[in-house]
Amino acid sequence: MSSFSKNRFRDNGSSAEAAAVETKTSMDETINRMIDIPSTSSSSNAHAHDASDMAEFIPSFTWKGPKHGYYFGTSKEYGTGYHLDEGGNKKRPNSSVRFSSTNEAREIPSSSSSKRQKLQDAQKTGEELLAEAEANLLKSSSSSSIGAGPPRILDLTQTGIQNATISLQRSISKNQMKRVQYPNDPSKFMESELHLHDEIMSWKSIATDLKLYPFLVGSGGNEKNVLQSFMSLLHHENSDVSMSVLNVLVELLDVSLLDNDSRKNEKEEEEERISMGMLANALINGGKLEIDGGNSGGGLDLIVSNLGRLINNDNDDLLSIPSEEDVRGIDDVFTIMEYLMDLDTMGILQDAAESTIEVTAGGGTKKIKGCAYQPPAISILRDTTLLPWLLKYVSYSNSKVQQKGGSSLKLHASEILASLLQHEEATRLHAKNLSMLPPFSSPFLDDEDDSENEKKKRKKKKKRKTVVDGIEYLLQSIAPYRKKDPETEEECETLENIFDALAASLFSCSLNVQPFLDAQGIELMLRCLREKVHAGGGALRVLNYVLSGNSSNGVGNAVVIKKEEVEEENADNNDATMVSMRACEQFVDAGGLKVLFPLFMGRGSAVPNPAKCSDGGSALAAKAGERLRKLRENDNTNGDDHDDDNEKKKNKKGLSKRERRALQARKEWLHNVETNSIQIMYALTRHLDDSSAYDAKARLLVKFVESDCEKCDRLIELCLKYSEKMRLKEYRYYRSDEAEEAENAGIDVDLAALHAKLKGGGDVFHRVGAITAFAAVGSRRCHEHIIEQLTVRNSGISVIKESIAEFAGMLEEGNQKSQLEYYLNTI
Repeated sequence: MSSFSKNRFRDNGSSAEAAAVETKTSMDETINRMIDIPSTSSSSNAHAHDASDMAEFIPSFTWKGPKHGYYFGTSKEYGTGYHLDEGGNKKRPNSSVRFSSTNEAREIPSSSSSKRQKLQDAQKTGEELLAEAEANLLKSSSSSSIGAGPPRILDLTQTGIQNATISLQRSISKNQMKRVQYPNDPSKFMESELHLHDEIMSWKSIATDLKLYPFLVGSGGNEKNVLQSFMSLLHHENSDVSMSVLNVLVELLDVSLLDNDSRKNEKEEEEERISMGMLANALINGGKLEIDGGNSGGGLDLIVSNLGRLINNDNDDLLSIPSEEDVRGIDDVFTIMEYLMDLDTMGILQDAAESTIEVTAGGGTKKIKGCAYQPPAISILRDTTLLPWLLKYVSYSNSKVQQKGGSSLKLHASEILASLLQHEEATRLHAKNLSMLPPFSSPFLDDEDDSENEKKKRKKKKKRKTVVDGIEYLLQSIAPYRKKDPETEEECETLENIFDALAASLFSCSLNVQPFLDAQGIELMLRCLREKVHAGGGALRVLNYVLSGNSSNGVGNAVVIKKEEVEEENADNNDATMVSMRACEQFVDAGGLKVLFPLFMGRGSAVPNPAKCSDGGSALAAKAGERLRKLRENDNTNGDDHDDDNEKKKNKKGLSKRERRALQARKEWLHNVETNSIQIMYALTRHLDDSSAYDAKARLLVKFVESDCEKCDRLIELCLKYSEKMRLKEYRYYRSDEAEEAENAGIDVDLAALHAKLKGGGDVFHRVGAITAFAAVGSRRCHEHIIEQLTVRNSGISVIKESIAEFAGMLEEGNQKSQLEYYLNTI
């Protein structure tokens, strides 16, 4: 390296050209020695003697090894290939080829040999030189086109993959040495960078044969494998190089590649699943398959850190508008995370961790066992700062989002955010307090070219804001929709994902509940319900989770958990009941009963309306509902006597597929409103007691007594309704082929029937019975009214007792079970 620095800025007539040729030759030889390629240097006399008998140009789109008397490059006269080296006196062209997302030909003109131009360039900063080189690149590509030909395709054989690996490592080394030799002259290293880009993109073709994936993660000796080389390029100075790596990873990890193919047998499909799982596990582990012990990571952190240079998410005042390439790079980061979590959901990562693959290298076969299983959601939350980045990004207003990537990027960010927080194990261990998250960090946030004032401002801002309040960001994301509906389908889906993320974080860990209460989260949810906007549906779901709490006290066994973490988790669960009680008290004090009971009674005027851009709120849903009502009226008028099956078939003939889908969405919306209101009502009866603040329990009981106990009538109606639904589901399961198949497979049929029963309405039936018992035990008038109405409906108090007894029988010992047993003994 020292010889390079000595000759870097010499400009002394013919001696400068000789020094450049000498430096070029020594650098090529050095690179060849690094990757064990023999030197191709020969005497100039022999070269001159043979030059007359040699072709001036041999076309070749890719490097195919050294050729005696030739150098590889690109020129305007011939294009890309091997050019005749006439004694080293001819200056090699410094133009380049494909370096865009579409692989279009681009050319960088060679630097001027004028001394005046060199003096001007020497006075410019590195940033100015790079900007000038990029401007010349765009100008050249628009005015001329190089016949670069089709993109390179790998030879998908063992030898071809090994040669491509050597070629990739050589390109990386050459580019690094060029950057060290000419740090302030981008035109000198741009050609090697473009060639490196093409080398990287060529690895996309390996996705056509998933069984070759082991060659990406297995290597002989101490050499880097392909995936490790990719990991090292994620911190390349040129963001386009890093983006090309991300794009290749997206192609290789595409879960659609695992779709069933009738031409493949089960063994081949399983082999492909294991191969992709090995690649994904190695990516999470930083490019390595084998772990020496403990948790080893870093691969995902390298990927996430690139967000720091693609979009300025740290400055709210001066927004950096990303280019289309940057937006594509951010989307690739999201897609990689999405694919990894999808592979985990499919069970592929865990299967791959328990498998062994064979990698052939160096003339032999090496068996490599998969690395320890690390759930991607846990690795993301533990090893990266992606979560605070996502929380801040989804909180941007629509105007900011348009400047920072568009609504589709915000939708994708909300999907990743919801998926991460819905992983209960990951959230409970590494996102237990969203209000105290570390800020997003990336080595690219601190630009070396920033002025001293900008660096000082950034340091002050970091000191002032050392934590990120994720709960506040989520509430800010919801707040704009407290009075209005989303206008587009993307906006509507983004809002639903944000509600899912908030509800999951509140349910998974009770430490998130108190910051939610302090930030007036309950008041915001009630505001959405009072305005009857689309956000009211999500608000009802969030209130259900925050008031109900998580009754699960166990910890998962997917990962190894330290003893200290288990003890801390148990302490958090012990406080969960007290936190839920405070949430219920605040709900009553904020006027939540006035909002809840009209929904519980099923009054249509109180139900929030889905947005028009959604299926349930579209004009098509209303039209389909009206047509269905008319069809039924015509049947009744004509006196047609049809059974249920014939009626359903007739209704299907009368409605189109789109109308049926819209009508089903509307039906699900109303069903969710009803079930969530019942769940919230049960949470209030469970957590409120005589010592509750604001006389919360007394105020709740009064609601059941007023208006001649009409709420008790609704309770009886719901109890009988869901009792019939769950029994019908249980009966149909026992009569189905599924029960017979389960019995033949050795599965407990009764347990499977119980699952079908709970899913079909049994869970709601249990809670309605508990609410009914709460009213009957708390008020004698309600007790008498309930028994009277049950008698009128040809039923009895045994229905309520059966509901409570079955509910209590499925619970572990604790306050909730003790309360139900008290109801059972008192009622």
